[in-house]
Amino acid sequence: MAKFAAPERQAASVMKQLQGDALRSVGTVRNYEQALTRVSEFLQNSRGGDLRSLTAEKAISYLELRGQEVGQKSLDMERQAIQCMMQNVTQKLAPTEKLPVVKSEQAQILT
Repeated sequence: MAKFAAPERQAASVMKQLQGDALRSVGTVRNYEQALTRVSEFLQNSRGGDLRSLTAEKAISYLELRGQEVGQKSLDMERQAIQCMMQNVTQKLAPTEKLPVVKSEQAQILT
């Protein structure tokens, strides 16, 4: 079994490549890094490999599973972070290609 870096370090490594070129906003970088850390933790717990080996199929199945637990905003943030990484770092998605929007199963409570 291969030994992978901690999820936080994997996400930080990806964001280091994106910061400045693809992403200029510090807030976006911070939010994407948190989202990619959660994705990396999931991959590590499910023995799905590391963050950079994530494929579009694995990403979609992750988002479908995650849609059962979190609201739409969190799900969209994670989808956008994965999509940005796959377009700019791993080149597993073309620059114009996008991951499909997965709907959350959690009901939004408006008060």
